[in-house]
Amino acid sequence: MDWHRSAAEAAEKAIDHWVRITANMSSGAYDIDLAVGNLGEPKWPELSMLEILRIAFKDRLIDDYDHAVIRRLRGEM
Repeated sequence: MDWHRSAAEAAEKAIDHWVRITANMSSGAYDIDLAVGNLGEPKWPELSMLEILRIAFKDRLIDDYDHAVIRRLRGEM
């Protein structure tokens, strides 16, 4: 649960600060570092969440019930 706890803590801190998380395998949790300087507000792209997910997952996104993976799981292929 330390991975989940530290990720949640990082997300909470990221509401008001720029953060960097790094996996700390020896402690079994994320290390959280806050930015020292003022980095300003983030600049988000003018893309929908679906477009962002398509870019991030490079066509590995299951977005309908007729997707080949879903059909295979249902035994149709």
